[in-house]
Amino acid sequence: AGSKSPPVCALCLGREAHDVFKCQSDTSWDGTKARCHKNDQGRLVTPMGTVLCFDWNTRRGCTGQGHDDRHECSGCGNKDHGAQNCPRAQK
Repeated sequence: AGSKSPPVCALCLGREAHDVFKCQSDTSWDGTKARCHKNDQGRLVTPMGTVLCFDWNTRRGCTGQGHDDRHECSGCGNKDHGAQNCPRAQK
């Protein structure tokens, strides 16, 4: 068995066991307001209304450039990492 920690939820930034694909939390794991929300289609949306690439914010990651979804951290808005490496994520 590996010692790999659970993945970070792209919405609440928590590592607690829950369905990260269905999370609808409006708060982060630490009780602060979540930066993003999910729209009616279940897509991650920033405070500015931009739809983010979900895969970019998962452990799988995304190397694709052929889509309009932004490669931006759902937790802090930084463009050089996704939620898995966000400093705001649960350790």
